[in-house]
Formats: sequence, structure tokens, C-alpha cells
Amino acid sequence: MKLNKIVNLLFGLFIILVLQSQVIPDCDNPKKLHFDQDTIYFDTLIDGEVLPMTFHFTNTSCDTIKIKQVYTGCSCTSPSYNDGFIAPGEKDSIPIIFKSKGWGSKSGNLVDKHVYVIYNGGSQVFFFTGIVIKENKPK
Repeated sequence: MKLNKIVNLLFGLFIILVLQSQVIPDCDNPKKLHFDQDTIYFDTLIDGEVLPMTFHFTNTSCDTIKIKQVYTGCSCTSPSYNDGFIAPGEKDSIPIIFKSKGWGSKSGNLVDKHVYVIYNGGSQVFFFTGIVIKENKPK
């Protein structure tokens, strides 16, 4: 009898620990994707350098998400993404590559770019920003 109570108690504690370790989706959350950071600030680049970045996110809704499109405002940025389904609580990422060629100036040019994510149920935007300088070439 005592052994049965102890087993039930341990099983109950185990279930509680398992449930607490899982991400519990927010069913009232209109923003379905929660980005770990919505802006990446990069250090100064020299004109022509290529900078890979990754935006990590979690599906915080109660619905399965399917990313339909990720696009940017110019050809200097190339995004890629998982075109599969992202379950509630699941983590994923969007890698992007910024090609800085043509963005630099001698005093430094502020680059501020937007990346748009369209998915079933909504859309969101994230950003990256930093300085691009032209390297002084010897005469």
C-alpha cells in the first residue's frame, strides 16, 4: 500500500517536471513567431565583405506555422528558410546573407535593412543594422 502511494507520488512529480520543461504556447498571442532578437547589430564591415547572420525564433502560438515567403528590400540580402511546418513550441531559424559590396563610404555608411516573413496567419519583420566603410586603397 505504501509502495503504491510512493510510486504514484513519484509518477506525479515526473509528469509535473516533464510538463514544466516544455514550451507552453500562448493561444491568445497574435504574434505567432517570437524572435530571440528582432534586430542584429553588426560591427563595422569593409565594403565587399559578406556577412552571414541567423535569426532564431519559436512558434509561440497554438497553431502549426508554415512560412510562405521571406523577402528583403534589395538584392544585397539573401534569405533562406524552412518551408516545412513548424509545430507549436518548436524552434527554427532564418539564415540570411548580407553582401556589403557597394554600401560603403569613406566615413562609413549606416546600413539598416528589413527582412519580411510571411506565414499562414500573419507576417512579421526583423532587422539588421551596422556600418560599412570603404577601404582606403594605396595609391
